[in-house]
Amino acid sequence: EKVTIVKTNEEGKVIIDNLPLGTYYIQQIKPGEGFALNTETKEIELIYEGQEVAVVYREIEYENTRQQTKIEINKKDEETSKALQEAVFGLYVKQDIEYIKQDGKKGIIKADELVETQTTNEEGKAIFNNNLPQGKYYIQEIEAPKGYAKNNAIIDIDATYKKEQMQIAEIK
Repeated sequence: EKVTIVKTNEEGKVIIDNLPLGTYYIQQIKPGEGFALNTETKEIELIYEGQEVAVVYREIEYENTRQQTKIEINKKDEETSKALQEAVFGLYVKQDIEYIKQDGKKGIIKADELVETQTTNEEGKAIFNNNLPQGKYYIQEIEAPKGYAKNNAIIDIDATYKKEQMQIAEIK
């Protein structure tokens, strides 16, 4: 039977008062924005500790993984559809992205900042998977493979918040 639903404060903490002694199960039902849901159910037991103890305290901790983005691009010959190796692509931020770093502090990546470069492999694939925060990005070819002209097209990527159960949002 559900006893209560609570929301964490700015420090990520919750206090539940006036629970009778007994065993309780704690389950996270919604993570903070930008974090993956922790599906672990935790048990706490409030037991009698003697008549000198007025209040029984218990602490539990939940850790949430920040959602990350994985972006894959494929480079092929327009006429033959053959995979092209050695194309260099840049991943840029489309608009400022504010995010929470692994250490819990806020970070910001400015619009049009080059975040990462990747070179296509023998399968023509370049994968951006460098712990990217959620947000809007764009990809642009920086250098074409030998014998090819550079494609100046800008590829917009929307890697904003997806399902809360996802730890890594893949965009292909």
